[in-house]
This record gives sequence, structure tokens and C-alpha cells, in this order.
Amino acid sequence: MKLLVLLCFALSALACDSGTTPSTTDDGPPVLNSKGDNPEDFDYFDDDDWYEDDESEGADDAFNIHSDDEAGTEDATGSTDEVDMADAGPAEDEGVAEVDPWAPALDVTQHKVVFDESLKAPNYEYPSTGTGFNLGGTEFWQKWSGGENPTYSFSVGTEYGRRCMLASAKRFKAIMSEPSEALKNLKLSSNWSGSFFNWNDDYSLSDWGDGSSARLWAWRTTLIKWISQTNKDGSCYLPTLEMVEKMVVNCQSRADSNDGEIVGCKAP
Repeated sequence: MKLLVLLCFALSALACDSGTTPSTTDDGPPVLNSKGDNPEDFDYFDDDDWYEDDESEGADDAFNIHSDDEAGTEDATGSTDEVDMADAGPAEDEGVAEVDPWAPALDVTQHKVVFDESLKAPNYEYPSTGTGFNLGGTEFWQKWSGGENPTYSFSVGTEYGRRCMLASAKRFKAIMSEPSEALKNLKLSSNWSGSFFNWNDDYSLSDWGDGSSARLWAWRTTLIKWISQTNKDGSCYLPTLEMVEKMVVNCQSRADSNDGEIVGCKAP
């Protein structure tokens, strides 16, 4: 501590020396100001007072260059209350999986599906399975006075009707991308080549009825109708995997007894 006091004393002397500016009189050479660079001239400087201040306040406080805000508050464990951004945790939107708004259509066991009201289907997408089974066409049967019966134009469909038809196409892809062995055998052992046609019964503007069930129907041996329904509230009935399995059994029975012809087989 004595060494520290001496160091401060020396620095003070140097500061005074460098800060002294000469003055002149009218007749003589420059002279020093009344307080020169001799430490003894600083009569207000008291070693004892300085030392006592050090003892009472602490030398660390006297030379502390950090504010409380900069240094943080140290707790009993020795850590401070400064925030470490690396430990702040992930952002709110990190790790949140995006939900597919068409997810209900991809659940091949779900007969009646409901979608968010904001979900639209302005354009149609033909499903591609890569397994030899295909879904063609867009056929609406609009169940109200003045409705189109049928229309093959997707753009003529209602908002709900288009959404259910597209959902039905997505359901078709989900099922036919992994066809059962029985379905593949029906294709090989009958006169049917694996073609379906997308048909939707639209009740969204009906004043006399509502949807009740999806179905499958072999309109011709060469073409099976893939039939969904649109309800007044915008929900849809879609063909399920169970329906496809029932249809295969029925159609295979017809093919076996009618020289490969399956016309009229259906499900449910």
C-alpha cells in the first residue's frame, strides 16, 4: 500500500510539472507560477489522510473502473447476473414442425375429413403413384337445382367441391402408392388395367340432402369410378383403404366368373 501511495505521489508531481506554464514580467525572464513542481509546495496534500481514506474505503473501490451494470452482480456461487445469449435457449419458432393442411386426406383410414376453413383448392393436381394405377378426370355432380350434372371442368366446381375433389386425389395417391398384393393381382388377372376416374357428389349448395358416404364403382370393366362427396359444411367423405380392399374382393369374384370382366363391382 505504501508503494502505491508513493507511485501516486510521483505521478502527481509529474502532472504538476508538465502542467506548469511560464509567465513573464515586464522586465525580467520567465518565472514559475506560485505553485511550482516541488511537492512540498502542495501544502494541502496529506499522506496520512490519503492512507486513512484507503483503509476506510478500500483501494479497490478507489481504482475500480467498472460500473455495477458492467460487472454484473455476483451471487454466492461466484456467478454474475449477466445474461449469456448462448444460454438463452432456442427462438420461439425453432423446432416447430410445419403441419400439412391436407393431412386428413392422407390418413387412409379416415372416411369423413374436415379441413381448415381457410384451405383453398384453386387448381387441380393429378396424382402420380408410379405403381401402374392412375386417376383421371374431374367429374362433378352438383346436387341442387340448376347444378351441373355432370360437369368435367374443375373450375366450375364450388369452393368446397374443388377442395374435396383435390383431397380425394391426394387420398388416391396415399393408397395407390403402396398397393396391396390383392389389388395388383386383380389388375393382372382381369381385363381392368388399373384406371380410375375422379368423381365428386357436391351437396354444398343442396336444399334437399347432404353427403352420406364415399364409394367405388366399376362403371366399365376398363374404368372404376373413385367417388367422394362434399357436404354442406365443407367436410368430405373420401374412399378409404378398407373400401378399396372390399372392392378388390368383389371385383376379383366377378372377374373369376365372367372371363375377366368386372363391370358393376363396387364398395361399400
